[in-house]
Amino acid sequence: MALAVDERSAWFKGWGLPALLLAPQLLIVLIFFYWPSVQAIYSSFFLEDAFGQGAEFVGLETLSDCLLILITPIRLASRLFSRS
Repeated sequence: MALAVDERSAWFKGWGLPALLLAPQLLIVLIFFYWPSVQAIYSSFFLEDAFGQGAEFVGLETLSDCLLILITPIRLASRLFSRS
């Protein structure tokens, strides 16, 4: 016997129970995904001492260094295989 749509769907009366059921999952996502991501982006703007004594603000210099490392082999390969 087939069940009607209304018989197998869940309807909550009010917002208390859905909020209570969603809160742990949202807390886990916040703690384990968003917080480390924000910390990684924040720390990418600093050059930290190896012994944890301090950090120097370098801004987007680390990004330009990473882009230079990625672009240089491509540039060399294009010069090697170009006919001009």
